[in-house]
Amino acid sequence: MIPTLLSKPKNVFLIDALGAFTTSFLLYFVLKSFNEYIGMPEMYYPWLSLIALLFCVYSAMNYFLFNGQHWKKRLKIISMANFSYCALTLALMVFHYSSFTLLGICYFTGEIFIVGTLAYMEWRMTKTKS
Repeated sequence: MIPTLLSKPKNVFLIDALGAFTTSFLLYFVLKSFNEYIGMPEMYYPWLSLIALLFCVYSAMNYFLFNGQHWKKRLKIISMANFSYCALTLALMVFHYSSFTLLGICYFTGEIFIVGTLAYMEWRMTKTKS
């Protein structure tokens, strides 16, 4: 089912929007509330959440306003943004490693893996001929 969803550019924008919304919600409302079990410095939650929310809006707009034109350029933009988000998250993990708990390391490593995989799939989709 997932390969079928990812075969259409319009659907990729929807998946990206839903994932970014989920990330934004989890960061701001869940992880921030249970930070003692995560260890990320609290000042970063609103910023990471806002970034994810902006990605959500961008991808949702591309999904709802999709007309088949310039989709590769738009998909490349969100792919690069997602890779940048992964790099930022990894940098924060490395810089503040001593404050992270095992649960925090597992959560953010998983998030980087999922977002990075999606970004890679988006990037590969922009390299197709159609």
